[in-house]
Amino acid sequence: MVCRESKSVDIVRMVVYVSMCLFFCQGEDGIRDLVRSRGLGDVYKRQVEEPIARCEADVSLLAHVVVSKFVDHLPEYRQQQIYKREGVVIAPSTMNGWVHQLSPYMKLMAEYIKTKILSTPYIQQDESTIKVMDNKHKQGINKGYMWVMASVQMQYVCFEYQDGRGREGPMDSFKTYKGDLQTDAYEVYNVIDKAYEQINHFHCWAHGRRKFHEALNNDKARSEYALSQIQKLYEIERKCREANHTHDPVSYTHLRAHETVLALVCRLLLEKKKKNIPTAHYTNE
Repeated sequence: MVCRESKSVDIVRMVVYVSMCLFFCQGEDGIRDLVRSRGLGDVYKRQVEEPIARCEADVSLLAHVVVSKFVDHLPEYRQQQIYKREGVVIAPSTMNGWVHQLSPYMKLMAEYIKTKILSTPYIQQDESTIKVMDNKHKQGINKGYMWVMASVQMQYVCFEYQDGRGREGPMDSFKTYKGDLQTDAYEVYNVIDKAYEQINHFHCWAHGRRKFHEALNNDKARSEYALSQIQKLYEIERKCREANHTHDPVSYTHLRAHETVLALVCRLLLEKKKKNIPTAHYTNE
């Protein structure tokens, strides 16, 4: 393993430590000198800011490891193999220790991102299962849930883990939120809608469109008509993005176009509702 090399020189009442530190720069690993100075007693001055005290890794390398793991989805053992090919051997326990010691900083960043998302007027929310190592489970793996909160306006995404799919997590996240919340039709979001009057809750057309697509084999004509109208909604949204519209009220032309298409889809559903019993699916007469 590549370790720091250090030596100490006594200078009156000051001790100077010269250490060798691994750093990362534009795909090139190297060695950088770090100078740490400490006076006698409780006085301790660091000339270089260190997120991990007396760490053999420079902040540039620590940042690269974390970004590679959590942003680029590159596991630690693969990173270790990459560095080994470059002649730098980093023990698995060492790299894992870096990540664990950096977790308080990453938590601060995650909380900052979540705060920024909750400050925007339009949020998208969804949840998905994730396998979690759990020694208490028979197979050593348990099912958890990752609740994903996204701001289209800021292009920020927050992943928040919960053990279950209950209402507790999202209820706590949105208790002070004021704005538009877009979700699927999962019942927990309807509970949030009823509990928090300051939230304008609406659903996702991608989920609504799916039901019309599933009905193609049973009622092709009307399903294709509904899908064609929904496609027009997507086209309107594409034009809004290309025109760099913000998520503040867009031009009246685009709004009127949306209202026209939605009116046609609603009319189709109302006509169908008159012919169906309340529990019937869209495809059953």
